[in-house]
Amino acid sequence: MAAAPDTDRRSARAEDAERIVIGAATYRLLFDNHPLPVWIYDRTTLRFLEVNDAAITTYGYTRDEFLEMTIDQIRPEEDLPKLLEHLQTLAEGQHAASRWRHRWKDGSIRIVDIISHTVTLHGRPAEIVVVRDITDLHNSDSGWRVFEERFRTAVEALPLPAMLYMQNGDVLVVNRLWTETTGYEREALRTLHDWTTLAYGPDAGVIRARIAELFEDRDRPQAEERSIRCADGSYRTWIFNSVPIASGPEEQSAMLTVATDMTDRVRWGEEITAQLEELRRWQRAMIDREERVMELKHEVNKLAADLGRPSPYPEVEA
Repeated sequence: MAAAPDTDRRSARAEDAERIVIGAATYRLLFDNHPLPVWIYDRTTLRFLEVNDAAITTYGYTRDEFLEMTIDQIRPEEDLPKLLEHLQTLAEGQHAASRWRHRWKDGSIRIVDIISHTVTLHGRPAEIVVVRDITDLHNSDSGWRVFEERFRTAVEALPLPAMLYMQNGDVLVVNRLWTETTGYEREALRTLHDWTTLAYGPDAGVIRARIAELFEDRDRPQAEERSIRCADGSYRTWIFNSVPIASGPEEQSAMLTVATDMTDRVRWGEEITAQLEELRRWQRAMIDREERVMELKHEVNKLAADLGRPSPYPEVEA
């Protein structure tokens, strides 16, 4: 009877191993047969590790060609600085959605939306990427442009800094108060990646992850206070109020963020705090001074007593 627990443990290990094998096979099946291009690349070397059949068909490269390439080789040269900057912000387990330009094997440049997730594969940092070609939609007179125009007038008329952007990271509208207050030109704020990089520097990745969470929690408006860096190097304190407003082309979500500038109030509060602290220092100094004066008077009285003379400060005698 004593062998039963060992048998049970061996059976449990066998079941676990079977589940792992089945899970791996299922994942492989889903990866290979996904209708959209999917690949996995090494985040250290940027080399493609796996590509599915849809990627081969869409991009025109053979599997062997893909596996000899790095992800920067399918992008226009002028986009590489932005790519490298983006890669530096990635964190383990992070989901991201963004828009890029990719080069097909025939040399054509296509506009794509990607959804990615960072993982660890065989002990190395990697990323799974799913790609959707939206070139035709992006270039049409309907779709994005119609959606953008629908809200442009309303956003421009808001009496506070305001930005309208899509879940894929495209910034559709930035009003005049936003650009005037921050000093950034509209052309520099085409995507959330552009804005967060300029305004938050090394914390940009954290902010982008937080914005992604806002799109997941669409049931209520969100208000958050953050410090932003302006074009002249100064910093301002804004309270961001974000609310989902509609779905755009291809059912992508849109978010409107309106900012309230709290910089002057924060500075005023800081000045009041500094003044109160100065008063406290002065108060402590006065108390210390009075205590020292009392000590000196006691010493003078003691010296007078030693000389047989009356105390010059009888009020301190106790």
